[in-house]
Parts: sequence; structure tokens; C-alpha cells
Amino acid sequence: MMTAKWFGISRRLFYVILSAFLLAGCQGIRLDPRSGTVPEEERIRIVTGEDRTGTWAGREIAIDYSYLADGNEMALSGKMNFADLLTYNYSYIEYVYLAVIFADVEGRVLDMTGVTSDRSIYFDPISFNRRIRIPLNAAYFTFTYRGEAYDGGSSGGDSSTTYFWKYPIR
Repeated sequence: MMTAKWFGISRRLFYVILSAFLLAGCQGIRLDPRSGTVPEEERIRIVTGEDRTGTWAGREIAIDYSYLADGNEMALSGKMNFADLLTYNYSYIEYVYLAVIFADVEGRVLDMTGVTSDRSIYFDPISFNRRIRIPLNAAYFTFTYRGEAYDGGSSGGDSSTTYFWKYPIR
């Protein structure tokens, strides 16, 4: 009789502890990017009225870009290049997605806008040319990307996949 009582208590305690760990693990997940900030080292200042160029790099992708901001719009163009980390180890890109994150003067995220995406491609650079609406109070932008690289493996079937991303929001 005493064992059944303790078993019931310990089982409830187990579920309480498990729930606490699961909830604590969810604290680091940001479902809405506007609840975060862009670190200073990732910010690109929006300068209006003049052509600006630069290079932005993550571990797997480097972007050579140029932009012209005028009022509430930005003409953004560039080339997305894949790093040797991917090109030397994988056969092709299953998918890749590139977006721009806009932030205010304090780095708080205002909005995120898709720039380009592609599927089942080799490692040739991907060019993009977009007109993007600049959110009110935006002072900076940065890039974010995600994708999947695939290696078909040899005829023995030993294929591998890797997911890659850069999400510069804290």
C-alpha cells in the first residue's frame, strides 16, 4: 500500500520536473523575430540617396551587395556566393533562402523581407535584384539565410545532408 502511494507521488513529480525542463527549453526560441535585436557587428547602416556597396559574410554564404535607399524603398542587388565549406563537401544545394532584416537605431528588429530563394541548384553564385519597402524608423539592415546542402554519396548509398543557417537576432 505504501509503495503504490510513493509510486503515484514520484510519477507526478517526474511529470512536473519534465514539464519544467520542456518549458525552460522553449525560452530560447523566438517565433516572432521582432522580439529580438540585431548585434552591432551585424548591422549595415541605411544611407539614403547614394549607392552603397559592401560584403556581408556568414560561415556558409558571402554576399556582395549594393543598395540605393530612397525614401521608404531600397533597390537591393547582389550576388550570393557559397563558401568552400559547402562546395568541397556537398554535391548541390537542396534549397536556400535569403532575407533582409531591418532594425531601428537601437538594433530592435522591425521587419524581415525575403530577397531570393532557390531549390536543387549547384554552387554557382545566385544573383538577386529587388525593390524592398523600408519599414518606418529603420536605421539598419542585415542578412539572414537558411538552407540545406546534399551529397548524393557513392553508388553504395552513403548520402549526407547538412542544414545551414545564420540568424543574427538575439
